[in-house]
Amino acid sequence: MGQPPTIPDALTGSSPVSIHRKLLFNLALFALTGGLIAITLKVCFRAGWDTSPMALGFYRMLVIGIVYLLLAVNRQDRLLPASVRARAYLLAATVLKAIVNALLLYGLLIMDAAVFQILFSCLYPAFSLMITRYANRLSDRLTAGRVSGCLLGAGAAVMIGLKDGFDFSTNIGLWGFCIAGLACLVAGIHLNLERKAIEHGATPMQSMLGVSLYTAPLFLVFAVVAGEPLAAPLASGSGLSALLFCVLIGVLHYAARRYCQGISQVSGFLLIELLVVFVTVVTAVLFLGEILTWPAVVGLACLPVALWIGRARLKVETP
Repeated sequence: MGQPPTIPDALTGSSPVSIHRKLLFNLALFALTGGLIAITLKVCFRAGWDTSPMALGFYRMLVIGIVYLLLAVNRQDRLLPASVRARAYLLAATVLKAIVNALLLYGLLIMDAAVFQILFSCLYPAFSLMITRYANRLSDRLTAGRVSGCLLGAGAAVMIGLKDGFDFSTNIGLWGFCIAGLACLVAGIHLNLERKAIEHGATPMQSMLGVSLYTAPLFLVFAVVAGEPLAAPLASGSGLSALLFCVLIGVLHYAARRYCQGISQVSGFLLIELLVVFVTVVTAVLFLGEILTWPAVVGLACLPVALWIGRARLKVETP
C-alpha cells in the first residue's frame, strides 16, 4: 500500500468528510480549468492577440496576480518569505515559471491546442519522474515500469513531432515537440525550486503570488524585447472580452491549485493530468473545430498507459 496523499494546510481543521468533499471539488475544478486554459488562450489568439502573445501573458498574470495580492493583503499575509534563502528560491522559481508559460504560449500559438496538449502530456512521464525524484523527495525506485512509461510517452511525442519530417522550415510539429520538451524541463526545475522555497518557509499564498503577480514584469520585458504591440488587442471588443474570459478561467485555476498543493502523484496528479487532456481535446474538437491527426490519436491512446506505468511508486517504511 502507498502512503495517503498530503492534505493541504488550507483544508485542515475540517471534518474528514468536509476535507474530502472540498478536495474532490478543487481537484475537479483544477482539471476543468486547466483543460480550458489552452482553449481560452487559443480564443485570445483568434481575437487578435496572435501578434502579442507575451503581452497577453503580461495582462493575464497581472490581473490574476492582483486578485491574489488583494486576498493576501486582506489576510495580512507577507508578500515575500522572511527567510532570505526561501525568498531566493521563490524568485528563481518565478523566473522559470515565466519562461515555462512563455514557451507554452508560443506552442499554442503555432499549433492546435489539442495536439499541443497531447504532445506536452506525452512527455509528462519523464517530467513526472524528474520532479518526484528531485522535488518531492519520495522514497521511490527507478523501476523498469517508470522507464518504460517515459519511453512510451516520449515515443508517442516523437511520432507527433516527426509526422511531417525533420525540416524545421516546414514541420510545425517539430517546433512544437522542441517547445514542449523544453517547457517540461524548465517546469521540472521550477517545481524543484518552488518546493525548496516552501521547505524554507514560503507560504502557499507567497507561492501563488510567485506564479502569478511576480511573473507579470517578466512578461512585460519579453513583450518589449519582442517588439509586441501592448495596447493593440485591447482596442477591440473581441480582444478585450477574450482576455477577460481567459483571466476568469486563470483565477479559478490558480484558486484550485492552491488547495491541491501537496497532492501526491500516486493519487491525484495522475487523474488530474488525464482530465486536463480530456477537457482540452474534447473542447478543442467540438468548439474550435480542430481535427486530430493520426499520430495525435495514437499519442492520446498511449497517454493513459504511459502515465500509469510511469507513475511514482512509494515504499512504506516498516519499523
